[in-house]
Amino acid sequence: MLKIIFQRAAVVAALCTAMVGTAAADTWYLSGVAFNDGSSASGSFDYDASTATVNAFNLSTTAGVLPAFTYDTSNSYVSTWLMNNLSWVSPAGNRYLALTFTTALTNGGGTVDLRTGPYSSSGSWECDNCAIVRTVTDGSVSTIPVALSAVPEVETYALLMAGLGLIGAAARRRKLSPMELSRGSVGQRLSHQQPGLFG
Repeated sequence: MLKIIFQRAAVVAALCTAMVGTAAADTWYLSGVAFNDGSSASGSFDYDASTATVNAFNLSTTAGVLPAFTYDTSNSYVSTWLMNNLSWVSPAGNRYLALTFTTALTNGGGTVDLRTGPYSSSGSWECDNCAIVRTVTDGSVSTIPVALSAVPEVETYALLMAGLGLIGAAARRRKLSPMELSRGSVGQRLSHQQPGLFG
């Protein structure tokens, strides 16, 4: 019976470890993003590569040929219409920020350069209804993985408590003394309580 309890404890521990490791979204920070009109962009977004979704974002561009603008969840949405590209669009459709990456963003984090060059579907740029366009001349995104957070998620604690409760309930139900365990009388005791279980 103790073997079963320890096996269950190992399963609970493995599940808790797996739960902590599944917080897959990474926070990507814009770094050194510059436009050809002398303006810049900064901010961050949470991206989960396993589902290709942006969970939260706050990106700001400074004034240049376009007025300054902040893309956040209250005024913009994200489109992933091209490979290795994320585009932020304002609800009115008059502001677009397209960031195209040299390699795919992953849940492993790291640093990824932005594609630069002329205004096209393979570059990085911002426009106002695409009548006035400024292109990215330099920049990258880098991460601090959310999975490395020191605070476990609530689900992890719930799973841990449920597992510990099951182990405690099984141990309480058995109430074997250390002497019974050392003599090896566990099978004898159970066979008297439940005929046919051990022989």
